Amino acid sequence: MLVHRVFSFIAAREADSRGNLTLFAGRTNTHTHLSATLGHLVRGVNQLRSEVANRYEIEAIELSKKESQARKVTQALPPPREVGA
Repeated sequence: MLVHRVFSFIAAREADSRGNLTLFAGRTNTHTHLSATLGHLVRGVNQLRSEVANRYEIEAIELSKKESQARKVTQALPPPREVGA
């Protein structure tokens, strides 16, 4: 759930940045240089997405390992009540 929200936020910020760059290029009449700037934006956003996805995957693996270790301990048989019966 959290990963979906993070990626939605990244997409919203990308769209906002793209819109602002387009407006700026229209006001300053620099449409010819916009493609390089937008390309830089796309590369930066893709790198951010990749880093976020990798970090969440690492955290999911670590959490899974911790949960499996905890399950091993709780699934152990209870100690015997009497000794040498």
